Amino acid sequence: MKIAIILYLLGILIGIYAVWNNLPALFTLNFSDFTLGVARFLMLAIPVGVGFFLIYMGILNIKELIQKEKKGAKRPSN
Repeated sequence: MKIAIILYLLGILIGIYAVWNNLPALFTLNFSDFTLGVARFLMLAIPVGVGFFLIYMGILNIKELIQKEKKGAKRPSN
């Protein structure tokens, strides 16, 4: 279980990195050339979306793992 939590934390860190590096540039786009503006938007928006997804799924899965471990620890043994 510890390995799974470490991997989920790594995913969360990668997601934070993707959002941190691409989100500010997403707000400073220039659409003077529409094709280039759309390409830059997609180039920046896709990593931001994936980063948010990694953060969300990592937190959700860590929460579920901890709940399962607590539920398993409370179960009486025969």
